[in-house]
Amino acid sequence: MSAPVSNQVGNLGQSVAVLDASVSPDGQIGSPQFLDAVNSLLLVFGQAAYIQTLIQAERASGQHEATEALLWLTRGLEFYVASVRRIANNTSEKLSDSIMSAYKDTLKKHHGFVAKTAIKVAVSKTCPTRDALLRKLGQDPTMIVNALQASATSFERVLHVLAPFLARSDIKF
Repeated sequence: MSAPVSNQVGNLGQSVAVLDASVSPDGQIGSPQFLDAVNSLLLVFGQAAYIQTLIQAERASGQHEATEALLWLTRGLEFYVASVRRIANNTSEKLSDSIMSAYKDTLKKHHGFVAKTAIKVAVSKTCPTRDALLRKLGQDPTMIVNALQASATSFERVLHVLAPFLARSDIKF
């Protein structure tokens, strides 16, 4: 199983590189490239019945590409959950402040100076207001916040399983 996983991970890397190159200067993303990258993800993660089985097989073969991808996905989910919780629980806080607080609590420790600075500038310059974001997501802000909270709760359940798994000595790289 490790050889197919390794090959599929290589294909995923190629698809993601093509996807990255397909982003136009005005921020448009090519649909075929995006769908190819998603399909590559499905091929990688569809190799095993459980994500833990896939990662264990990969680590046993000395590889770590899928493990690293899962680690960053987990970190992204932690950021999402922290952001949603702050947005829902600190209604008087500016959206950009909520997002930056969530970033500081989750992703910041994994980024270098350049990434930290870029994120700070991007959030401060491009973040909409809380009301504008909620209006864009739907007509009823309360319903939107409740749906976001429900998704955060679901992701928290997944994170409670993945975080200890990724911290195991036989999984770390």
